[in-house]
Amino acid sequence: MRLEACERVEKTLAARVDIQTQVLRLASKGFAQRYVMSILTKILDAAMEGTNAGMGNIQLCCGSCEQLQIRVQRGFQRPFL
Repeated sequence: MRLEACERVEKTLAARVDIQTQVLRLASKGFAQRYVMSILTKILDAAMEGTNAGMGNIQLCCGSCEQLQIRVQRGFQRPFL
């Protein structure tokens, strides 16, 4: 049981490193502003794949209203959104 828990933690940490690497790679391409939605979608897809999640979202802070807004989502129904 303990070994299984350690293996799950290792997989999760590896997935996070992979996600962070992909985010940095996308951000370093220099044209992030032009393709924000496409990049956010790719980040969400990578995060969901890396964590084996069935649903997820990316929320960004709206600078003028200082509130989080869901910009990209997968798997959520209208009432949640």
